[in-house]
Amino acid sequence: MNVNLNNLIGSIPSSLSKLKDLQLLDLSANSLSGAFELDAFLKMRNMVVIDLGYNNISLLVEERKFDPNTTISNLNFLSLASCNLSKFPKFIAHQTNLELLDLSHNQIYGQIPKDLMNSSLQSLEVIDLSNNLITGFQNHTSILPWSNLRAFYMQYNLLQGQLPIPPSSAIHYDVSNNILSGEIPSSICNLSSILVLDLSNNNFSGEFPLCSSSMISDTMLVLNLRNNSFRGTIPFQCQQESELRMVDFSHNQFQGKLQRPVMACMNLEYLDFSFNKLTDVFPTWLGSFPQLKVVLIRENKFHGVIEKPQNTASEFPMLQIIDMSHNYFTGALPSEYMSFWYAMKDFKITNLTYMKAMENLTLNTNAIAPRELGEYDYSTTFVLKSVATHYGKIPINLAVIDLSSNNFSGKIPEIIGSLKALYSLNLSNNALTGHIPPLLGTLRELESIDLSQNKLSGEIPPQLVELKFLQKFDVSYNNLTGVIPRGNQFNTFENNSFEGNQGLCGEPLSKKCEVWLLPPFASNEDDDSDYAIELDWKFILAGLVSGLVLGVSLGEMVIPRTRLAWLVYISGTKLREMIIRN
Repeated sequence: MNVNLNNLIGSIPSSLSKLKDLQLLDLSANSLSGAFELDAFLKMRNMVVIDLGYNNISLLVEERKFDPNTTISNLNFLSLASCNLSKFPKFIAHQTNLELLDLSHNQIYGQIPKDLMNSSLQSLEVIDLSNNLITGFQNHTSILPWSNLRAFYMQYNLLQGQLPIPPSSAIHYDVSNNILSGEIPSSICNLSSILVLDLSNNNFSGEFPLCSSSMISDTMLVLNLRNNSFRGTIPFQCQQESELRMVDFSHNQFQGKLQRPVMACMNLEYLDFSFNKLTDVFPTWLGSFPQLKVVLIRENKFHGVIEKPQNTASEFPMLQIIDMSHNYFTGALPSEYMSFWYAMKDFKITNLTYMKAMENLTLNTNAIAPRELGEYDYSTTFVLKSVATHYGKIPINLAVIDLSSNNFSGKIPEIIGSLKALYSLNLSNNALTGHIPPLLGTLRELESIDLSQNKLSGEIPPQLVELKFLQKFDVSYNNLTGVIPRGNQFNTFENNSFEGNQGLCGEPLSKKCEVWLLPPFASNEDDDSDYAIELDWKFILAGLVSGLVLGVSLGEMVIPRTRLAWLVYISGTKLREMIIRN
């Protein structure tokens, strides 16, 4: 019986327990509520799958006197996710054929009981205890006891102490967002089949073991060490046959130079070294990684002029997101590299999908509802529109350039105008000079431009008014002059977008523009006025001035000079008022 992902409401009918030959009971992802007596279903010898996850029910089985003789032993798949559990159900320890156990998104508090770690549960291949309040293991084990374990999800709990090491059969191991601490034992290198290893957001310290190619370079898809206190050199390795797709070493204490891998990481898509103490020049060798989409090296001590591409044919052809902000780079912006950023040049409208490491791998169990493994969403935090924005999933079309807070100089390269898929451009807090390229007005997907705190001059190109998705625009503290364009999104920007430019005038600034700076009056073909002919104020002004000069010449003959000056002043004032009114 499979009625998952519907909008069922109310309680679960007790009459379902009379279906003696029932093998599968999947009521997950509905809006069912009330108490549910699980005892009757546990007595069904043919039952293989029970999935009650993501409802609002309360189980009554653990409130009764437990009798192991009444429970089934053929159950392969059990999911009680988000079922208001506060402790581990006792009957689980006697399920000798259980292959998948999902108790995630509950309020289970305390330690995992010894009964769940005994030999009767050696059939377990997938355990999901994520999003609970679990603090550890009753027997304080340093090695997980389930010998056939392939996937262990323990993220978002309260695990303390040292890292428990899974068996060598593990392919997905996630203990992120806990309170684990200490150094990582070298036995982590024995995970020869691992695809995803996520240790992020804990309190680990010391140096991460420099494993041989048997672990990281051959099978691993994801290595995430984000937000710990690891130190030493970056443990970045790659061999020719590497399947590595994502590495995240950000928010640690890594230092020194980046060690170039022996071979190019042919499948690497996501690389994050941000918020460390790395001291090096720009790693130009990253351009040889043909699938690299995301490069994040924010907040380090990278320095120097970015050298020209080593390969004149292609460098970073798949790059969509690059954040090199808050470093010490100098020289010109890397325009030679930008010409190779082909993935930013072609915006394709697709269904909303996300960047992820993906491997076609299905858990081969006897359960009727197997689980897909080997899928991991990329996530990070960008500073977009001056706000730190966390992306739990990164849209596949997102294109971002952040080169802010460095010492780049020279002009903004025209080649940026070819990056049609660009969503956010941040070049602020550098020493850039020259004009703002009008070609930026062709980047129709742009939602954020930050060029503030540079030395840019000239006018704001009126072409930028055509950016109808633009939500953030900041050119403050430059040397810009002229009238601020108006129209579309430019009517929504406030003073702080333009302040610090002494030569700018017009709304939204309080500084008014001189008459000669004002743009020509646009004709309005729909104007239903009484005038049949539009007046050309340039000709009127020329005629008035000519007449005024002639009058002054004649007036000198008959009018005293002091009265003549007064007449010229009054005439000029009236003329100015008339022009402004019209």
